[in-house]
Amino acid sequence: MTSCGIRVKLSSVSRPGDSTGIDDSNIFAITRLSTGELLFATPIGVNVYNAAEDNFTRIPQLVNVFVKSILEDYLGNLWFATNNEGIWCRAKSGQWCRYVNNPADSNSLSYNAVNYIYEDRKNRLWFCTDGGGVCLWNHRDTLGVISRGSKRTKPFTPPK
Repeated sequence: MTSCGIRVKLSSVSRPGDSTGIDDSNIFAITRLSTGELLFATPIGVNVYNAAEDNFTRIPQLVNVFVKSILEDYLGNLWFATNNEGIWCRAKSGQWCRYVNNPADSNSLSYNAVNYIYEDRKNRLWFCTDGGGVCLWNHRDTLGVISRGSKRTKPFTPPK
């Protein structure tokens, strides 16, 4: 099967349970990275398609994490929106971090169920949550939370 210049054999896509096949038949997102790699988000992790070997490998840090959306930002960082574990980020350096809601901290992520990540023309990241509104991060030090019915944002400072 050929699409967008990428050759994928149907057999490699349809082998749930096989350690070299995709780990689940429910695919929530496909993202092509600047390197050309394809990432597949599933309810039990993220799979990287290895075109040369026509198989998949898993990202170990995200095994058994329900990932709904993947974004590579303009800096080369990878962002993963999860069903109930907040936002995971793999910096271009390879370092991992996670942003979650803390009810005792009004400056934390508004909700841990994040459905989608979008980067706008100003390189700001928008995190669309499932019940906590929309969070907007400018890549510096603050993230605004836009909740239902509000026109203002409250500040949020992601951990460094």
